[in-house]
Amino acid sequence: MSRVLTIALCQLRWSPDPARNLDQGLAMAADGFAAGADIVVLPELAMPGYTTDPATLARAAETLDGPTVRAWQSAAAAGGGYVAGGLCERDGDRLFDSAVLVSAAGVLGRYRKAHLFSAEKRVFTPGDLGFPVVSTPQGPFGICICYDLRFVEVLRILALQGAELVLVPSAWVSGFDRGSFAARSLPGQVAGLLVQANLNQVFAVAVSFAGPGPGLEFLGCSVAAGPYGDALAGPLPGDAQQLVFARVDLDLVAEAARRSPLVTPGQDRRRDLYSVTHLGQEL
Repeated sequence: MSRVLTIALCQLRWSPDPARNLDQGLAMAADGFAAGADIVVLPELAMPGYTTDPATLARAAETLDGPTVRAWQSAAAAGGGYVAGGLCERDGDRLFDSAVLVSAAGVLGRYRKAHLFSAEKRVFTPGDLGFPVVSTPQGPFGICICYDLRFVEVLRILALQGAELVLVPSAWVSGFDRGSFAARSLPGQVAGLLVQANLNQVFAVAVSFAGPGPGLEFLGCSVAAGPYGDALAGPLPGDAQQLVFARVDLDLVAEAARRSPLVTPGQDRRRDLYSVTHLGQEL
């Protein structure tokens, strides 16, 4: 099985119409697969479209056997690959800001956002599934969502569990970091992802909404980062619906973890001085 993958970053313009958000995500996924993608990545809450409005989310919330996941599974089956995207998941009376990885076989991985941002705290329940890593024939994939990247433990835990590729459905917004884009060269979200991919020797792909949203402005800037901290695709413009591709060779993860005989960041952690514990297991 080849470990060289083509990933389609499907940056969408937000719509207040959930059906339109689903349809445009499916159309872009089909275009991505038609162009040779192995994995299609959609934004956070790609369905119904990112919002923190309780009424909208209550109407749109679905279980994992609902129409959105079934549609993504059909798209993955038609394309012969994987779809990763975010949705509002209903579990009894609770709502979760969730992301799934699906293939023709169904749901391979589910993640519930652990770190809720701003008004998300008023409507969603914090994630309770930890930070799962999904085993695939190509290699292990991790999943997290948007604001989780502000907490460096997340990508580190995923990497220590063996993830070689981390998929990050996002809804990045402007105004979160101080200073202008020009002054910083890159917005903080992009710079942080590139640094963390480098420090953890993983590929990481974040895909956001773009343009105006529900009382906010999406940042766009979808980007794919390599394990040396380089941008393989993007960052994309802030106002454009756009499909771009990143080619990743998962064998580079091991290479990045051993950069020379004496520079081995994959092995040089001082576990005698510090450790990371996840779900009771020391990593």
